[in-house]
Amino acid sequence: MSCGDVAEIKSGPVFQKVKNSKLIAVMRRSSAKAHHFAERHQVPFWYNSVGELLENSKINAVYIATHLLLI
Repeated sequence: MSCGDVAEIKSGPVFQKVKNSKLIAVMRRSSAKAHHFAERHQVPFWYNSVGELLENSKINAVYIATHLLLI
């Protein structure tokens, strides 16, 4: 999951509360921001690359929390 405003306020907290769901990893291009988000939300894994995140065998679903910019 991404670590932006949508995840901070809306998506992140919900994943921790839904039955049979657990937020175990987040990804953001900024390592510092990903790590800070993970610490605040007790998320065990954080990454700054999609490739590294997808190598984690404990992940069975990916939620992309980002907005779409239309020009």
